[in-house]
Amino acid sequence: SVCLSVCLSYCQMIESLYDRDRCFRGSKLKSSLELQAVATNLHVQLFKVEEYGDDGLPKPPEKRRIAEYDYITHGAPTVHALGFTRGGLKTLKLELESTHQELTKALQKYVIMRNAHLKELPALLARQEEALSNGMSGRAGQKLTVGLFPDSEASQLLNHISKLSFRYEGRASSIAIREILAISQGLSIVVSSLASKLMIMAYGES
Repeated sequence: SVCLSVCLSYCQMIESLYDRDRCFRGSKLKSSLELQAVATNLHVQLFKVEEYGDDGLPKPPEKRRIAEYDYITHGAPTVHALGFTRGGLKTLKLELESTHQELTKALQKYVIMRNAHLKELPALLARQEEALSNGMSGRAGQKLTVGLFPDSEASQLLNHISKLSFRYEGRASSIAIREILAISQGLSIVVSSLASKLMIMAYGES
């Protein structure tokens, strides 16, 4: 599928970024296509608090209490490379829902028209058979034959449904790609936070 293909492409791209030692996405690179899966301005700060005595000097190691902390700063997970001319995810999802409702109504209308046409079909077939048995041919027969198929209104409706379907699929794919990249940015934040805590644990045991 399109989503899996995008995920695979970005996994390969991220590996390439690490190989080239290019995995930080600063503000100037927020629109860089190959860095969209990385959170913007992601920084990890580590600091240590040591206990001092009343004389202002560090306590002996055996009496000293040390606390280590970390905190993460980053920009909001946003897919800048795809732009916001038509809004962000919320706007796109509202448009998708609107397209879905319009498509549903069009399909329901077509089903009603199709059922009505199928209801009339036996009578049309009977008239066709009667006309043929009476030796009718030419224009009259052609007119009856055309009547067996959906009329121009139904054809126009089918064309409209086709356009709505393509529009719906396009918007759904756009939303999926944005969500994948935003989630990837969020995961890069979580992984960085976990890595910093593991680092603190490792240093604390050394």
